[in-house]
Amino acid sequence: MSFTLEKVMRIWDDSEGVYLEVRQHPDFPDNGIEIHTDKVERNEDWFGKISLSLNSKEQALKLAQALIEMAEQIK
Repeated sequence: MSFTLEKVMRIWDDSEGVYLEVRQHPDFPDNGIEIHTDKVERNEDWFGKISLSLNSKEQALKLAQALIEMAEQIK
């Protein structure tokens, strides 16, 4: 018998009831991350169909840095 732990995080827009999902990449769970809209129709309607694969820790950290820096510029 074997078990797998799958990690998933959701970034909710509480006022709209929609979310983006950040999860281990299903094809590369040991070293990949995917940002996506799941099959909930309302999520795809709101955000569009998203499936962004990040294939290394370094790439994910650079994206996080870029998002923070861009967000800090918003007034």
